[in-house]
Amino acid sequence: MFFCILVLIYLVLLITLLQWTYKYEVIFFTIYIFGFTSFIYFLAIPLELFFFEKDSFVVTKIALKVREHNLVSIAVLSIFSLIGFSSALLIGQFFLHIFPTRKIQSNNNLLEEKSVEKCILITTLIGIIMLIVFCYDTIFHSIVSYKDSYTNRYSSALFSFLISLISLGLSVFGVMNFRKHTVSGILIGLGCLFLVFIMGTILYYKILILPALCGLFFYFFGYKRIKPIYLILLTTIMVPFLLFFLAAFSTYRANVPADKIVKAIIWKMSFTRSDPAGPMVSILHELNKDAPLILGNTYTNIFTIFTPKIFFPNRPLDLAEKFAKEMIVNWKPGQGLAFSPLAEAYMNFGYYGALIQYFIFGMIWSGVWGIVRRCFFKEFFESYLVFYYVVGLSTLILTFRSSFSAFPKILLMNIAPFLLVLFVAKRMKLNLCKNKKINL
Repeated sequence: MFFCILVLIYLVLLITLLQWTYKYEVIFFTIYIFGFTSFIYFLAIPLELFFFEKDSFVVTKIALKVREHNLVSIAVLSIFSLIGFSSALLIGQFFLHIFPTRKIQSNNNLLEEKSVEKCILITTLIGIIMLIVFCYDTIFHSIVSYKDSYTNRYSSALFSFLISLISLGLSVFGVMNFRKHTVSGILIGLGCLFLVFIMGTILYYKILILPALCGLFFYFFGYKRIKPIYLILLTTIMVPFLLFFLAAFSTYRANVPADKIVKAIIWKMSFTRSDPAGPMVSILHELNKDAPLILGNTYTNIFTIFTPKIFFPNRPLDLAEKFAKEMIVNWKPGQGLAFSPLAEAYMNFGYYGALIQYFIFGMIWSGVWGIVRRCFFKEFFESYLVFYYVVGLSTLILTFRSSFSAFPKILLMNIAPFLLVLFVAKRMKLNLCKNKKINL
């Protein structure tokens, strides 16, 4: 009963935060995505077990016992994480670099927006060319089976980076064309998003589809925001469809015989058998482990995780890989459970870890995107919105499947290539303007 009260407090807190930030476009959707994703990854499995009166579940042959005090602990940590992240966004004045309302743009500014669109396309094309040149064989090996796909992504950092870059680029470019509201723009947008879905499907990698889904979410809800209470109700309706998608994709990856597909999908339509299950293993493992707090020791990995293994073969294992090797019997490269950042927060500072870690996370998040807004998209509000909703929010969702120490690397790898091309384009334009003045 106490667990249900805590979940209700979490939902009331989320709705209240959405009400407070409703007029600030980006912070509103950032808190919504964070709140919804943390609910799915932290609270969905405990709620499912509670309502079906179960006290255990199995993940990749690992039997997990869930006690009542575990449910309460997870709910408390979830509330602290939401408070920490939201407080950081507000204290960090995240909304100061976001216009609260949309402004009518001049024709000159619209022309400038097109230059951003070209930079996104150039970055994507560079990624496609590099993928064909350097990873030609890896592509064909990866479409054979799910096992081959995750093995190749693990063994080839370049391949993993490039397919992610292409997925992000196509999704951003597609949504930028969608918002033109022309026949050609809609067709180009549909074509780009269709390519992203095809990529994710043939490579057995649903994370590639995530940016496209974030882009579609922005297109349908970013321009005409609905009230928080209705957004929560809409989200509730969407949860079964989300479970169905995850179950169907998992069934597809497993190459289930045609006559057993429907049965397999129905069986997999449970949070204990979908994406949140892997990170939940680490949360329960840390809650039930009698070990002293390590007081931020895991965060030192931030300084080593950026170094490629080719230059640092003996680089310390990150939390996710280390945990997978410990928990999975006959572990093979590429296999993993994903390590929850909530588990990392608890193992460092206990219950207050969620508050501390997510406050720091929120400050970093608002600071980085503030710099991106002011230094790269100062005149391009519309383009910034598309870039943030596609790249930013898909990255935010991915952080729930990796340790906190891996978060800076994920964020940097996802935004740096696009910002580099934008920077070069701006410098070239400035130099061109200077040359014209000299000639005059």
